Amino acid sequence: MRQRQLRWITVTALLAVGALLAGSTTLLIGKTIYTPDVVLRVLQGEQIQGATFAIQTLRFPRMLAAIFAGAAFGMSGSIFQTMLRNPLASPDIIGITSGSSLAAVFCILVLNISGIGVF
Repeated sequence: MRQRQLRWITVTALLAVGALLAGSTTLLIGKTIYTPDVVLRVLQGEQIQGATFAIQTLRFPRMLAAIFAGAAFGMSGSIFQTMLRNPLASPDIIGITSGSSLAAVFCILVLNISGIGVF
């Protein structure tokens, strides 16, 4: 049991560090690349022309939304697998993908939504 706990803590810590690095990279890299110093100063509240808008209004909310969406997908998948009591269950085996395909076709044909890039 001790070995299993240590492994769980190690994996969780590595995933947290990975999320932190990915989030930091998201704040640094875009159309304009900012240095870590500029990003930290903007996040602390300093007004830097151009960087403040790009980081506080565009990049930071997008990063938070991506983290929360990823966490929500992970939790929903975990709950889904727990409800099925089968950790190896696949959505295409039990027919759930046909419902999502129907929704995708409806959005494309009826609502004229062809992708997130349209917005």
